[in-house]
Amino acid sequence: MLLLPCNYLHTDTGYTGDSIHPECIDDLKKQKEYLGALDWKVYYTQESFVPDGFGDETIARNSYMFNEQVDTNNPNWVRTRLNINEVADESQTLQLGFSEEIEFHKFSVDPARASSWNKFPTR
Repeated sequence: MLLLPCNYLHTDTGYTGDSIHPECIDDLKKQKEYLGALDWKVYYTQESFVPDGFGDETIARNSYMFNEQVDTNNPNWVRTRLNINEVADESQTLQLGFSEEIEFHKFSVDPARASSWNKFPTR
């Protein structure tokens, strides 16, 4: 997760489809005043494998709230990761050769970290 100024163009990787909205105020001080204190809240569901379950009981689902307050005067960033996992459950006793494949997701959110990015873009 990365919150960037409205006048930042994502051209580092060769992408040319980015544009600056006409209502963007490209003054850093005014942008900080507009944002005020930042309080990031992310609600997400974590799925995990349950080894002694079968079928739908193989995956446990729990919801979490990520809440982080950051300083608008110092750049911050939050690393997030989404992993897609697959479980193949094979059972010989119920039906010969029966196999069930279940996909589950693991979402990770790290705490906010200080960023070294301190060059504010100008038009």
